Amino acid sequence: PNLKFLGHSGLATIAGLRVAFLCGTYDKEVYDSTDSTAFEAGHYRKHCVEQLKEEVECLDVDVLLTCEWPQRLVRKLSPEEQKAVGEACPKEVRQRICSEVVTELVQVCEPKFHICALGGKFYRRPAYL
Repeated sequence: PNLKFLGHSGLATIAGLRVAFLCGTYDKEVYDSTDSTAFEAGHYRKHCVEQLKEEVECLDVDVLLTCEWPQRLVRKLSPEEQKAVGEACPKEVRQRICSEVVTELVQVCEPKFHICALGGKFYRRPAYL
């Protein structure tokens, strides 16, 4: 009823919120491919990510939706917060579901909220600084 596929990547305004989104996961071979399609077998391509970065640059992004978590999630966190991350999502799991590409996207977007689909875990990180 009120469910809508946003697409593979882009920017949308939903209920007054600016939502940036990137569907799929990183695969080096697919990412570096010069094929003009945005995605292949659930993996995004570099040109698609670069286009999204251009769209969101200098905009206030309320929510960023991605499949993967950003790398270095625990960077600049207190020891207590690092422990909470480890309990919510152990390091060996983070190594499989985190992406440097998503880290770069987060740095460009500076979203108020970032929702990651992989991992099957909930963790509320303090605001990005």
